[in-house]
Amino acid sequence: DGVLGQADTHVLLGSQPLSIDSRRGIRLSAAYALSDRFGLEGNLFRLGSRSASAGIESSGESGSTDLFFPYIDADTGQESAFRLSMANIYSGGAREELSNRLQGAELNGTWVLASDAPLRVDLLGGLRYLRLRETYMLTTHSPYLPALGSDTWDTSDRFDTANNFYGVQAGVRAHFDRERFFADGTIKVGMGAMAQSVGISGSLVTNDFTTFGPLQTFSGGYLALPSNIGNYSRTTFAVVPEAALNLGYRISSAITLNLGYSFLYANNVVRPGNQVSRTINTTQSVSYTESLLVGVQGPTSPEFKFKGSSFWVQGINVGLTVRF
Repeated sequence: DGVLGQADTHVLLGSQPLSIDSRRGIRLSAAYALSDRFGLEGNLFRLGSRSASAGIESSGESGSTDLFFPYIDADTGQESAFRLSMANIYSGGAREELSNRLQGAELNGTWVLASDAPLRVDLLGGLRYLRLRETYMLTTHSPYLPALGSDTWDTSDRFDTANNFYGVQAGVRAHFDRERFFADGTIKVGMGAMAQSVGISGSLVTNDFTTFGPLQTFSGGYLALPSNIGNYSRTTFAVVPEAALNLGYRISSAITLNLGYSFLYANNVVRPGNQVSRTINTTQSVSYTESLLVGVQGPTSPEFKFKGSSFWVQGINVGLTVRF
């Protein structure tokens, strides 16, 4: 409700992180014994898409709170703000949303290193694939109050990221089995190429320049502007370790129940929030100038630069194993 940094300014949207909580997923495993010591096994897993969102609205009526979009002015380097709503003139609101989905696969060869009952130790080695996709969207609307005209002023900023890991991995697994109870512990480390891509798009949809008639669409919202809109890609080195612990109870010789915990980490990924720059040259966007006469004057900003980070996911799994 003002310029960031001023004593009387309150952050109404964005003061809390968008948290995507737990979601259901599935993991499928299959194994084939080539001999008493050697075997093959494969795993697939998938976490379904899930999103988290938050929003803020102001009616624009007399006495309502004026909303501002905060940014750093590229010319001055100082905090500035653009009005999203103004009491008695136009209402406004903003909404942000983050979504992601994760899936992966691996194929390993296994070698029995030790098999003295009740403990067995296997070495693992093979190929690993991992895919993480995420999207961050910010949408706003700032229409005049109905008494002033049938107005549309909607912006959209979208940041899409995709990470595809292709690598080799090695690990060790220990299996303890006594009577009806057993336990498995696995540690694996994958190393390879992380193919990263970022897609940035933004637009303004309005009828302000057609006397509240047909809608027009202009390139650039508030965060995605002509200077950073586009598709970008690169490939970097990445490390993907994973650890898992599973406990089981054997109901019969063919059926067992499993309960486990797993932790997966990727040290080098691109995530959408890190690709957002708040340093803005407003002269390039109709969204800011509110004029059809636009052109970059001063620094070209925001500029796109890859900013990597890490990602981790942990899970609890419950399973039923049938051997035949």
